[in-house]
Amino acid sequence: MNKKIILARAMVVIILIVFAALWFKDTNVGTIKIGVLSPLTGTFSSQGEDFHNGIIIAANQINKNGKIIDIVEENSASDQKIAISALNKLADSGISLFLSGPGSGVNLALVPIAEQRKLVFIPQTRSFKADDAGDYIFRFAPLIDTEAEMMAKHIFESGIKRVAVVFESSTDTSINGKDVFSKVFESLSGAVIRTEGFDGKAVKDFRTMILKLKESKPEGIFLAVTEDPAGPLMRQMRELKVLVPIFGWSTHESKKVLEAAGSAAESLTITAEPLDCSRDEISKEYCQAYKDMNPMRTPQYYGGYGHDALLVLYQGLKAAKNDMTKVPALLTNLNGYQGVMGTLSLDSKGNLTKKDFVFKIVKEGKFVEFK
Repeated sequence: MNKKIILARAMVVIILIVFAALWFKDTNVGTIKIGVLSPLTGTFSSQGEDFHNGIIIAANQINKNGKIIDIVEENSASDQKIAISALNKLADSGISLFLSGPGSGVNLALVPIAEQRKLVFIPQTRSFKADDAGDYIFRFAPLIDTEAEMMAKHIFESGIKRVAVVFESSTDTSINGKDVFSKVFESLSGAVIRTEGFDGKAVKDFRTMILKLKESKPEGIFLAVTEDPAGPLMRQMRELKVLVPIFGWSTHESKKVLEAAGSAAESLTITAEPLDCSRDEISKEYCQAYKDMNPMRTPQYYGGYGHDALLVLYQGLKAAKNDMTKVPALLTNLNGYQGVMGTLSLDSKGNLTKKDFVFKIVKEGKFVEFK
């Protein structure tokens, strides 16, 4: 065959290959990067690990038939400055979709930045301050208001009329929980006879505060505090012979709290998130995947909500055909999504409306449903 013909054919093949490569590059959207800010160290490190696990399980589920999303995770370190730097770093790299783990103080510091930069931002905060933050902000955790109101009514109906409240002055959710609880309890003709606050990042010895609580002689104590100080706080209360009933909320349902409190946690009553590993196939599969990933941990709702938030975001992406500008509108008015945390809905502002809580009590070192 004529060498010129062979050369010409070879050139055509090369051109076709190059053209196909360019066409594929132009038409293939590739993997979608999603920024994740997890508090893997600091005050919320335990919750952050659970959140991280839930995100990874959801990502594996989405990518099981080929990589569709790419999780780019940064440690927010339970610190506002570090978290802001991490958010800006990922946004500067071109990422416009974000999930953020537990920690209202950090999340509320990130909210205005995300809104200004038009980043879809889904924080796991229980503070109402995120509800009207803008078109790009979607709170994906129930407000503490519901739990505080439920507990106030429960305590009053149990016959306790005089209570003390302990909260963390450094945590927005804790402050909000204290305020709602006190308002509801007093509206029922109960009396909040003492309120004590502390900086959870700095205070580890609570004895001076506890002695003040003891002097006021409450009939019960409501702890609107986060996971880390809850165990030591209960232990020190019992050591100082404060023996009245102690009440808390869902964040206290953890192995860490029980281990830190020891026998002092006995009879602790809380409002709880029902992450039921036997409820349906969705929860069964999640809990099995969680066990395979980390057999030493019990799944908590932080990971459950993280998992569901990522899948909801992915659904929005699919509906928007990967058009990032259409995602915010598709995340509002979500109704009846079936996830690990049960049936979830988002209101017209894109905030989670789930209010499904139960009461649990510690019996023989374990949380069981209160009856």
